Amino acid sequence: MNHELSKRVRRAARKWPITELDPIERNAFTEAVAAADSFEDLEPEWQRLIVEAEEGPSRLDPVEFFLHLRGGPKAGNAH
Repeated sequence: MNHELSKRVRRAARKWPITELDPIERNAFTEAVAAADSFEDLEPEWQRLIVEAEEGPSRLDPVEFFLHLRGGPKAGNAH
């Protein structure tokens, strides 16, 4: 596995939508990442999950996650 890919996946793995994978999907994802030499070697579905996780709020930050669920200030929902 590529070192840069490994770092990228470790950061993304704690975020939605990767946190929502069921155990079978998570195992398939882990195996695909371990076998890949680069991000581009991953199946498009796994690439999409990583990118979505990188662009989304962290599950570790409850306020940011709550705002994301509400649509955040950008959607005009801020009070």
